[in-house]
Amino acid sequence: MDGTEESLAQSRALTRSLILLAERVKADFADAVAPLDMPASTARVLLVLAQPTRMSDLAEQLGANRSYASGVADQLEKQGLLTRVTGSDRRVRLVALTEQGHQLREKVAEAVTAGVMITQIVTEQERQTLQPILEAVLARYAAR
Repeated sequence: MDGTEESLAQSRALTRSLILLAERVKADFADAVAPLDMPASTARVLLVLAQPTRMSDLAEQLGANRSYASGVADQLEKQGLLTRVTGSDRRVRLVALTEQGHQLREKVAEAVTAGVMITQIVTEQERQTLQPILEAVLARYAAR
């Protein structure tokens, strides 16, 4: 195998591994939040909204378009979990969790920590190595 073939094989193996890992983590996440009687998509939004956030930033963090993020925000607002607030620049509207939303967010975070296997099977050293790599790759994707 020459360098190009080897590089291609490594790229394919990496892609396959990342896809398999993403599928397993996503399934673990859904299983972890199922006892809270909410869809995984709602739980994701709650986790993302630690701080008041612009709708465009919420969409980006969810890997979705603004229309999807706005629709999810509308649903959460109707449930009393989210509110829309004015940012420091009055032209900017932010979405923020209500007190009820923050309480549910904490329950989601606890369920995910306990139920998502990767947090249990990755060693501290692996976590310290993997986290900065993942953040760097995600930042490059966001910059595209």
